[in-house]
Amino acid sequence: MVEAARRYGRVFSGGSQRVLEDYRDAMNPCWDGLLGTIKSVNVNLDRPSFECNLPAEKVPEGLDWDMWLGPAPWAPFHPYRGSGSYDINSGTCWRTYCDYSGGHMTDWGAHHFGGAIFAVGLREFQPTEVVYNDEKDGKFLTFIFPNGTLVYCNKPNTPNIKVESTPGKKLPPKTVPSYKGQGGIYGDFIECVKTREKPFRNIQYAVNTVTVCHLGVIAYTLKRSLKWDAASQQFPGDAEANRFLDRARREPWQLRTTFRRKTQVGWDKL
Repeated sequence: MVEAARRYGRVFSGGSQRVLEDYRDAMNPCWDGLLGTIKSVNVNLDRPSFECNLPAEKVPEGLDWDMWLGPAPWAPFHPYRGSGSYDINSGTCWRTYCDYSGGHMTDWGAHHFGGAIFAVGLREFQPTEVVYNDEKDGKFLTFIFPNGTLVYCNKPNTPNIKVESTPGKKLPPKTVPSYKGQGGIYGDFIECVKTREKPFRNIQYAVNTVTVCHLGVIAYTLKRSLKWDAASQQFPGDAEANRFLDRARREPWQLRTTFRRKTQVGWDKL
């Protein structure tokens, strides 16, 4: 998505409206310079997704279950697999299961990490390392960013979107980026389509956030720490972790990366 947007100069908003609208209490002191140098921020999330072993049930009339599954592995129908409920931890919706979702790590993670990363000024970056911590008070992750700022996930006894800083003098305030036009994140996108500016949640920022979510899922799954190279989008020298960068797609589904351009006589491949 990032490559396509850059290649064709497209305006692409990968929004979470919550990033700017729900985390003001944490964001404002950071951008106003009141906290001085930021050391870390913590995000609290429930468990990642897990395997589904629900028994087969009769497919409801009118539901094309094969089409619903799409490229995901074949599995028998069960109403919980197809439910759009947000009750993720109950095991009663597709968001619970790793065939379709990363669980809370990707679902709410896109919001919480997005807000936390924006608050402490990290939205331009991806982590260089994620450290898997297994301590007596619980398992948690530490994402290390290029400037040394730490983003914790589930640090024991720490509130959600808790910012820690180094005591000292205040820093000069910075202007908080905001939406353009009218109508929140949707209006921002529409205005940027007109002006060709980059929207508040330009696709690269959204990708940087969701990369943190996916790195967290992989670290929790493997139960170990990982190095990450943002330039190559790889785990350097780590074949086991790199297997999680993509997944097999059930036939005949494919992910096509061929771009096409409309001409006077039809469509040309690029």
